[in-house]
Amino acid sequence: MKHLFIPDTQVRAGAPVDHIKAAGKLILDERPDVIVIIGDWWDFPSLSTHTPAPKTGYDHRTYIQDYQSGVDALYTLLAPMIHWNTKQKKNKKAQHRPRIVFTTGNHEDRVDRLLTQQTQLVGALPLVGDVLAELGIEQYPFKIPVEID
Repeated sequence: MKHLFIPDTQVRAGAPVDHIKAAGKLILDERPDVIVIIGDWWDFPSLSTHTPAPKTGYDHRTYIQDYQSGVDALYTLLAPMIHWNTKQKKNKKAQHRPRIVFTTGNHEDRVDRLLTQQTQLVGALPLVGDVLAELGIEQYPFKIPVEID
């Protein structure tokens, strides 16, 4: 089996995503059987507890901007394959449908920690798992090992 391993992108608003575009092209070029995204796809600086907001410059960023940046980057990654598969389907040819595995990192886990502390937000925020499910990506919880093959 051929695997593509994507580590620790920490996507955030305003950061370049040229490396994500390149990985999307690589998916088409190499046609991996499994794509493994090891977590920390999102950076979520708005949820960071490591540095006080006034010192980080993140005070004007919001959870929604953080979330949407990661979503947009996922679509950027998968766009070449989705486009290619659309053409293949139209021409009744085989499509490339790799297994995509996402292991939640500590940055995505920031959302779970927030919701544990601020239960009134449960159901009010879009969640990482929602977009992963929408895209057919398997998601595994933070610190839980996954055997690929």
